[in-house]
Amino acid sequence: MKLLAAMLLLAFGASCEDTAATVNVYRLRQYEGSLSKITIKCDGKEVARLANGGFFTLKLSPGEHTLTDKKAPSSLKFTVEGGKEYFVRAEWQGGIWGPKPRFSLTAPEQGRNDLNQVTASK
Repeated sequence: MKLLAAMLLLAFGASCEDTAATVNVYRLRQYEGSLSKITIKCDGKEVARLANGGFFTLKLSPGEHTLTDKKAPSSLKFTVEGGKEYFVRAEWQGGIWGPKPRFSLTAPEQGRNDLNQVTASK
């Protein structure tokens, strides 16, 4: 009985890890807004302050999530599937009242290339 319980616990633990999605959020080096950090919230909770040329990784449960900046109305709603990897580019976009943060979901190939540029410049 104890062996069966241990096997179920191991199987359940492994399946929980497999259900998380990996979300890589990065910011390419650019002149506009280079001195400003983007304060990023995921589902209303602050998760990072992203500097110019920086990145971070989130593990998210499957389902819909929202990334926002604390100051700007810019947001990105996206849905993730467990076990998959996603890439989100954060950048400053010029505007009439000055630059504002913007988020965009990128294709995995593009995201990996961009992330390699970010990590190579460190």
